Amino acid sequence: MRTKEGLTPFEVGLWLIILGIPCSRALIEIGATLLIGSWLWRKWQARDFTLRRATLLTPLIAFVAWAALSILWSAHPPLTTKAVLWQTFEYAAIYLAVSDGIRQPSMARRAVWLWLGWSAFMAADGAIQLLRGADLLGYAPGLISGGARMTAAMKYPNDFGAYAAWTAVLAMSVMIAEWSHGRRRNGAVAAMLLGVNALALVATYSRGAWLGMALALLVALILYRTRYAVPLVVAGGIAIAWLPGPYLDRLLSVLELHQGSASYERLLIWRSVWGMIQTHPWLGFGLNTFNTVFPHYKDPAIWGTPYAHNCFLQLTAELGLVGFLLFSWLLVRTFAQGWRPAQRPGWERAVAVGVIAGGAGYVLQSVVETNWYSLPLAAMWWLSLGLMDGLHGIAEDRQQWFTEKIRRLVAVRTDRLGDVVMNLPALAALRQRFPRAALTLMVRPPLDDLLRAQPGIDAVAPHDAAYDRGALGAIRWALALRRQRFDAAVLLNPTKQAHLATWLAGIPIRVGYARKWGWLLTDTIPDRKADGTQHETEYNLELAAVLGASTAQRVPRLVVAPKDQQVVRELLEQAGAGPQCTLIAIHPWTSDPAKQWPLPMMAELIETLGAGTPTLVLIGGPDETEQARHFLAGIRAPILSFVGRLSLRQLAALLAQCRVLVSNDSGPVHVAAAVGTPTITLFTGQRPAATPRRWGPIGPGHITLASRHPEIPIPVNEVLAAVLRQLEAPKSQPQTGSDPWV
Repeated sequence: MRTKEGLTPFEVGLWLIILGIPCSRALIEIGATLLIGSWLWRKWQARDFTLRRATLLTPLIAFVAWAALSILWSAHPPLTTKAVLWQTFEYAAIYLAVSDGIRQPSMARRAVWLWLGWSAFMAADGAIQLLRGADLLGYAPGLISGGARMTAAMKYPNDFGAYAAWTAVLAMSVMIAEWSHGRRRNGAVAAMLLGVNALALVATYSRGAWLGMALALLVALILYRTRYAVPLVVAGGIAIAWLPGPYLDRLLSVLELHQGSASYERLLIWRSVWGMIQTHPWLGFGLNTFNTVFPHYKDPAIWGTPYAHNCFLQLTAELGLVGFLLFSWLLVRTFAQGWRPAQRPGWERAVAVGVIAGGAGYVLQSVVETNWYSLPLAAMWWLSLGLMDGLHGIAEDRQQWFTEKIRRLVAVRTDRLGDVVMNLPALAALRQRFPRAALTLMVRPPLDDLLRAQPGIDAVAPHDAAYDRGALGAIRWALALRRQRFDAAVLLNPTKQAHLATWLAGIPIRVGYARKWGWLLTDTIPDRKADGTQHETEYNLELAAVLGASTAQRVPRLVVAPKDQQVVRELLEQAGAGPQCTLIAIHPWTSDPAKQWPLPMMAELIETLGAGTPTLVLIGGPDETEQARHFLAGIRAPILSFVGRLSLRQLAALLAQCRVLVSNDSGPVHVAAAVGTPTITLFTGQRPAATPRRWGPIGPGHITLASRHPEIPIPVNEVLAAVLRQLEAPKSQPQTGSDPWV
């Protein structure tokens, strides 16, 4: 799948376009010729004339065809013909070439970093322009009352503002992606480039670009939904509040509508353009005819022959309402299709968010400017859309490669009981994604015994504790993995040992989190679990989604074997609890003492419940036997103790026969939920990553109680009321022999 390719004519053409956008139309034309020519030659050699990556192909063909047909009724056919052949066709070809020609993620990364790096040079060129009165190419700045407007090497300040705004949003998106994946240095560079472009944007005095930037940031924050949202919003508010007087006045001047103001003149222009549209509403006057036709319709108060200062009005005047609707279809398709790659992890998401958010700002600016009628900005628009589709195509190709390549898959989860149970939805999703692959699960003993009974898992490999002991342990682990000849490994909890072992084992596809030597993996996502904003099962499903697995099924399911049920029934009958008894399971302990409900309060609850008809059952593992002995010594109420007496499979069978489980936040809670038993879970921790939002039992019929303060435990009467509510509610049937993986 991963091939090394030197610098090709295609990539040289791509780079020339990127370099030419802010400074040279000639470079854009040379680059476009090289890009399109090399792409067509490659397609011809391969005899491959498909364009499956171009998600905008249908509306694009429709719009280009309509633009070409406008030659027939154009007010000036030569002008329309020239625009169709040398602009419309060229832009469409740039988009198609970039979307289809980018075959490696590294090519896209180089293109994006070139774009961002070159923008810093152009911002420096603009700073020189303001200081010396001319930039390095001799361009003078634009003028404004009280100062100069930065244009750098572009013709108009508004054009450079559009370029700087889109680049700033792309830099922000790359910054978040790099920081999320632990690449702090790259993230810092992207942050610096964000700041440089933001300053350049301010110096253009372009109100349309400022408004576009505001919308772009809003769209980016909606797409990301991360902890970066609040800091960025606060920083934006502070930046606006601290704008120097001239810039703030410029921003507020949008509201000035008196005669002679820029806003007033735009209203006059738009009214005149509307008169053009009313003359030929459906077909328009033909592409590229605005400047020749507008003088016949303009208001006498308008000086000269200006642009329409509204792309959509100018487009409608030239191509009619039909052309406007076709272009609107293309825009809607752009943002609808861009939403999917904006949800993927990694660089595809960074570029997609940068393109979609920057594109939204670009569209807003086009309401007050004529961005699409500027060759550099139009080239930037179509190249960006092609870049997004190209990366999306690479991701889809990689998913197809996963489907063909993965025949032996190992999933590794080497921590505690509850953590492993909450990975069952991710394992089920992987089974559905790769139905013909052999799925092996590696867990610590004695969890292997519990998981071996589950359908859908072909093999369970116990994790040897020696694997965690330094470099030699990693080598031993790697040798064990290598003997199995796995095609892919999904590392569900990040550890340096696991990352090193799978790398040493030579497993071709290694999926995990971008931390703890995540650079040893082939496919990573950021580890956001410390935020505590999602449930643990959702975090695990996000990792499975890297391989294309569905994230729809969130509820863990455990199947209880009939023989384990029979063993538990016999044990209960020997203890005097027949089939008609209402069983309430109690688990007073947890692996973290800070999360434990006070034992005296648990004892009080047991005494109160023991005075009624339900049969109480105390559960726990072998390591809790001594604690159980001391705890039971102070209990006067009747209670059956199975602490240390059951295997994990038998524990699941016992919980399946219970009416309710009362427990701290611990592994048995998730086992009970997975077999369909209602639970009452007591949370006393206050850390964001240790709340019911992340660790509570998932599924219907569960009650979670959380302390309001670390020093104030949950009252006993509150827990008792919850138990009574659970006893009154109907209980679902346990999973016995059915397959929850299908």
